[in-house]
Amino acid sequence: MHEPRNLQKTSDTADAALHSVRVVHCALLISMILFSSIAEIQAPHELQNLDKIFPLALGMCSLAIIGLALFFRTKKLQPAVETLQSKPDDAMALRQWRTGSILTATLLEAVVLYGFVLRYLGAPMKVSLTFYVVGIALMVLWWPQRP
Repeated sequence: MHEPRNLQKTSDTADAALHSVRVVHCALLISMILFSSIAEIQAPHELQNLDKIFPLALGMCSLAIIGLALFFRTKKLQPAVETLQSKPDDAMALRQWRTGSILTATLLEAVVLYGFVLRYLGAPMKVSLTFYVVGIALMVLWWPQRP
């Protein structure tokens, strides 16, 4: 049996949106891995006398960014998913889902970049590794699912 044309078009649109979001998500995840690898290979290996408040400040910024990402997931992404489950042809909800997914991923990219910056400034690997692990783990945990 053939699906009605408008239902098939909606499904194609949702699948295309999911594909595009997954491509962006995957590209950001790969860049996170590359940033952390490059920092460990290229960063100065002698530890600099880095003020201890700086890693702490970037850690607090990272927590704020993660909080902002959670806010967008609960206030933007979740309502869009609920709308799309009941009304899959809602273009506004699909746009909101796509925007929320990409925005969340880019916020997590910043967390990894903070670790990258710290490593180049001479922070120990265990400090920068915390930023890498948290950013990458949340990216994997928040892999885009079909709404």
